[in-house]
Formats: sequence, C-alpha cells, structure tokens
Amino acid sequence: MWAFLAALAAVTFWLVAGRRLWREYRLGIHLTRMTNVFEQIELTRLRMPIGMGGGIDSLSSIEQSRAVRTLEQGVLYLRAFPRHEVTTALMRNATIANSLNRTMRLRGMDRLLDFLIGRDVAINFDEFAASYAN
Repeated sequence: MWAFLAALAAVTFWLVAGRRLWREYRLGIHLTRMTNVFEQIELTRLRMPIGMGGGIDSLSSIEQSRAVRTLEQGVLYLRAFPRHEVTTALMRNATIANSLNRTMRLRGMDRLLDFLIGRDVAINFDEFAASYAN
C-alpha cells in the first residue's frame, strides 16, 4: 500500500512540477547551444583580418553544418514556448553573462536575440518592456 502511495505521489509530482522543470531545463539547453554558436561566430570576427569579416562563413564546413543544425533544431523547439518566455530566459542569461564580464557571450546573445526576433520566436526589447516587464 505504501509503495502504491509513493508511486502515486511521484507521478503527481511529475505531472505538476516535473514537466515544467523539464521544459525550462530544455529551454535553457537550447538557448545555451544557440548562444554558443553565435559566440563562436563573434569570436571569428576578432580573429579574422580586417576586411575578411568573419561570420559563419569563416567556420569550417563541419562547424557550419553543425551550427546550422543546432540553430534549426533550436528554433523548432523554441516555437513551443510563448515569445515572451524565450525573451525572458535569454535576458536572464544575459544578466548572468554580464555579471561574469563575458562580453563575447553578451554579443552572441544579442545576435541570437536578433536571430530569434527575425524568426518570430522572441520579441524585441521595446515590445517586451511595454507588455511584460513589471
């Protein structure tokens, strides 16, 4: 009887809190992977000579295909979330990166936000501040 009640409690907990925690965890994983891609692209801009530009074209073909796949999968997953949740999570991560003085990471997050806004997955800061900020 106790085992049944414990199993019932575990299932109830998963249905109530676990799913939400799992979704937030997966949201963070996808945003981290996508930010890593844009941070890597920003680093190429520093390494390339003036006039060469850097950007995704400066990555190797394997890195380019991996980056494109990561971004496509991330956008597909993030479409399941409301746009303001994606923006909130990205802003939270940007605050942490700023406190750790990771300027390349911040630049990558800025590029990622522009990328996500362009694909209608996130909202721009002005719209976010007007609608959702407290």
